[in-house]
Amino acid sequence: MIEQRLIEQRPLSRGLRVLVCLGLITAITGEDARAAYPDRPITMIVGFPAGGGTDLIARGMQRAFERAIGTQVIIKNVPGAAATIAATEAAGAAPDGYTLLAISNALVIQPHRMKVNYDAKAFVPVCLVVDTPLIVFTTKTSKFKSLGDIVTAAKADPGKVPYASPGAGSALHLGMAALDYRLALKMKHVPFKGTSDVVQALMSGTLDVTTGQPNTIEQYDLLPLATLSSTRIKGFESIPTVGEVTGTEVIASIWTGVFAPAGTPPDLAGKLDAACQAALADKETADHFDKQKQPLTPLGSAAFAKFVTDDYERTRQIMEAAGLKTN
Repeated sequence: MIEQRLIEQRPLSRGLRVLVCLGLITAITGEDARAAYPDRPITMIVGFPAGGGTDLIARGMQRAFERAIGTQVIIKNVPGAAATIAATEAAGAAPDGYTLLAISNALVIQPHRMKVNYDAKAFVPVCLVVDTPLIVFTTKTSKFKSLGDIVTAAKADPGKVPYASPGAGSALHLGMAALDYRLALKMKHVPFKGTSDVVQALMSGTLDVTTGQPNTIEQYDLLPLATLSSTRIKGFESIPTVGEVTGTEVIASIWTGVFAPAGTPPDLAGKLDAACQAALADKETADHFDKQKQPLTPLGSAAFAKFVTDDYERTRQIMEAAGLKTN
């Protein structure tokens, strides 16, 4: 017992004292750094070129977000491979609150389609910015005048009624694939290189059916048939939902949100979430999105996390049914 007390009372060696002091300094410095956050610019990575839909959404909230968070936000465009290059860079960034990712449904689509070193769990959802339900539409000269006409034709001739999309695995393709799967229509997918090619095919009478965002319908004076949403879309209340027409609800949208790398401390994630909510409540931001015909759909971190988890699983099911899931 005497020997044990002597050992316990023996002073720490100089080396141990240094290590203890360094540990205390590191802990204090880390806490002080987070308390002072942010003390330098934040980089927001966007996986598409400047001027694209995701880029316009990020820039639409940029100024208000800067005011709310208290520092400059630098938009960094990292296009390529359906946003997987940008997502990979963001997933590997330090989780210190200084790197964010603005991304669309590509985050829950591409990990099912190709081999990437991340999935939705590689990120902390910060906030949902925009969630735009898709609309099934055709041209005003089409033989189809309603969604019911399409359902009847597709079931009478399985595999023969075609629908267009701007690319296999795109969010717009998955919208029609969801409709096809949920209603057991067995339609034929015809991919194009982009939305303008799809519209051209519709206008020429080559194809009759596709899905898109509300602003596409207004831009090209198309005929909307039904919305892929649980309720009618604000500003387009005359368009019924698929559920109203068929009795089977089909949900599909194009959404964009902000994420931080996994491991970002909860206090920093909370500050980012609060800044995002303040930015989306800003009148300047709201006016910008109104002009772009993009409905602001603010969701905080917790609700957005559930939203992403649910959409990741829903996307997996649709891609399996469409034969697109490779991983």
